[in-house]
Amino acid sequence: PSSVDTQNEDRDNHLKSGDFFATDENDKWTFETKEVSENKVTGDLTIKGETHEETFDVEFNGISKNPMNGSQVTGFIVTGTIDREKYGMSFNQTLETGGVMLGKEVKFEASAEFSLED
Repeated sequence: PSSVDTQNEDRDNHLKSGDFFATDENDKWTFETKEVSENKVTGDLTIKGETHEETFDVEFNGISKNPMNGSQVTGFIVTGTIDREKYGMSFNQTLETGGVMLGKEVKFEASAEFSLED
């Protein structure tokens, strides 16, 4: 979380503050896998000391040879949505129109590549 980069330094600093990620005390998020199916992964996600079970979609991108060193690699894309308030990120601001600035749900997409060993 301390590496967040939205290309806006003020916003990045706010995200790192206690209103959101609290990176001074919580500079690590973890996901411990409990179950993997063909296109889903379920596990315990911990953010800011709060742990909740979450299920995310997984897209397998195959296995290929790394052209740099010849090793085999595999890739995945993981997508999902979490309720940020469950993890202690409840900051919001009321707008002049009566609504609020931020929604509760955060959608994300992560790409991962892993080296395969014999």
